[in-house]
Amino acid sequence: MARPWSYTLYDLPAFAGLETVGREFNVRFRLFGGAASRLAMALWHDRRLSRTLVDLTPFASDVDLEHSGDDARTAEIQAAIDAYVVDAPWCRWSLVGHQTAAVLRARRARSTQVPLRNIVFESWRPSEVDDQAVEDLRSLSVSIQPHPRFAETEARRSETDLEIFGLLLALNAATDLAFAADAPVNVDTNAAALLLGRYIRSDDAAVLARQPHLRRRLYYLTAALVARSPRTDGPLGRILTLLNEAAPIAQLPPRGEAMVVSAALKGDSFRAPRTAGMSLTSDLGADFEAAYTIDPAFEVHGVSQAVPLQAGPAPSSGLDLLGRPREFLHLAWRAGGETAGVTTAFALDRANALHQGFAVGGPLPAGGRWLRMDIGGFLASESAQAIRIGVLQGDAIDEADPEEAKAPSAIGPGPSAARPESRAAVVLEGMEVQGEISPQRYAADEQWGGFSAYDEGLAEQQPQVQNLIGEV
Repeated sequence: MARPWSYTLYDLPAFAGLETVGREFNVRFRLFGGAASRLAMALWHDRRLSRTLVDLTPFASDVDLEHSGDDARTAEIQAAIDAYVVDAPWCRWSLVGHQTAAVLRARRARSTQVPLRNIVFESWRPSEVDDQAVEDLRSLSVSIQPHPRFAETEARRSETDLEIFGLLLALNAATDLAFAADAPVNVDTNAAALLLGRYIRSDDAAVLARQPHLRRRLYYLTAALVARSPRTDGPLGRILTLLNEAAPIAQLPPRGEAMVVSAALKGDSFRAPRTAGMSLTSDLGADFEAAYTIDPAFEVHGVSQAVPLQAGPAPSSGLDLLGRPREFLHLAWRAGGETAGVTTAFALDRANALHQGFAVGGPLPAGGRWLRMDIGGFLASESAQAIRIGVLQGDAIDEADPEEAKAPSAIGPGPSAARPESRAAVVLEGMEVQGEISPQRYAADEQWGGFSAYDEGLAEQQPQVQNLIGEV
């Protein structure tokens, strides 16, 4: 184990507000999951301590956070986080107490290990990092460690987890690392081949077909991949096609429509359809323009077509600052044009009446954009059957300290210091996932990248992977 940086969670600006919450409730915090992994990549490769919560949670990503208190205190601790942590209301939180955290840690220990996704940040000490994760950060690689007897675990026997999800987590981590480093990233293809082979030879596809909670997880994991992918062909496309034979995966629709990620209801139902019309127009209507004034710092990018919303209970995301249940709607679409700057939005009903809410977004490759909007207040209104989304585009604010980014450091070479490449790429045996480095809300000079793929040299480099993928 190593300590590649001296920061506690409280030392990082995005989470500094947690210190007040920790004192108030006498609890400690541990950040884990995708946000912790992306934070580590940012610290190692571009050293911008000013990364925000929005930077660390692109599109439908959430903040995975443990607190040391009882589960029963989670709701009140979440309310304090919303009050004290900058940008907290704009993000989806998965906050758990120590009882649930122990269950989750035990479950992860019996599943496929992706060392980069095992990095944590703790509030009371600089965290230790597994040596393999440090090596992956240094060498721009993503290691995958399959569980040798995953089929015998309780999670698999009870059909609450599937091994193939570990491969999707690894591909997401590889994409994050490529964009943080702005350089090619290698994926452990031997382990990827092993996981694909096990999936093909097992009854996992049948399990997916009969378990709606696994189908929902598959959709969320693939949405994170394809949202940042202008192309999903080649080996990556074959993997997705293989999974799609058992259950619907997320797919980015053609121009004029948006991919939608929303709260899960019963069975295979979601709050909103998986796609929505985004033939954007700047015409808000004379009644709207007469009733409302838009901040001149923003330009109207357009208003979506009506997105139907299903009624029904969904997992709680806590309460917003007005005391209303919080629930997020996420969209990704290809729009063309300039992608730099801040994306935010407002909610309209079919009668063109404005509804209060929070929204934040950022750019995607190929002129695309993503948006995350809290629709909890809208759902509580009498107009909750359908929502129209007014998208606003504004100038970005770069809060990074250029001297901080250029300064010598023991934890990594910094942005492009040793890697002058202008693109990032994730290589999985001839598969290249490429795109430009990303921001979200504040860095105007960066862009969030995506995928392309090719088969060149695949058979020569790894016949085993070629054979497995060739069966798709």
